[in-house]
Amino acid sequence: MKASRYFIVFFILILFFSCSSNNPRDVARAFLSSLVALDFEKASLFVTEDSRGDFDMYVAFLSLIPEEKRGQLAVRAFGIIDVAVEGDKARVLYKIEDEAVDELFLVRENGSWKVDWFMEF
Repeated sequence: MKASRYFIVFFILILFFSCSSNNPRDVARAFLSSLVALDFEKASLFVTEDSRGDFDMYVAFLSLIPEEKRGQLAVRAFGIIDVAVEGDKARVLYKIEDEAVDELFLVRENGSWKVDWFMEF
């Protein structure tokens, strides 16, 4: 009986770790999915500590838009076009609906891939 419990726990742990992925494509997809759904709290989980200030500024800027108009910013579809990884850095090319192709940069932070968010002025 004890052996079967250990087997079940072992199986659950294997299943959990095999389903959770930490690669640039999946992190970029999770970040962009949260971002286009305007779920900034979830999107912030994927941002590096160094770029948290810029991301918070972006969210603060968007909060100035009236709630009834903010919904118009939500996007239904995006696609990841290409992922290039070089060591602890990655560049993800993506396209949101009818917009031009854009890029997202990721870095490995404490063993996990995170979005290196910065604002351009």
